[in-house]
Amino acid sequence: MRQLNVSMLFVCFAALLFMVACADTAKKEAEEAAPAQTAEVTVEEVTLTVTGMT
Repeated sequence: MRQLNVSMLFVCFAALLFMVACADTAKKEAEEAAPAQTAEVTVEEVTLTVTGMT
């Protein structure tokens, strides 16, 4: 019974590490996507300003 508890502890720990790794990957992807979205807005604002359509 004790061996089963230790095995379950390792399985839960591995699952936790997997979840943290996935969350970290998703966070990095979001950070990489954010500057591109900001750049699009900036280009759009500049275009509107240059053409006088503000």
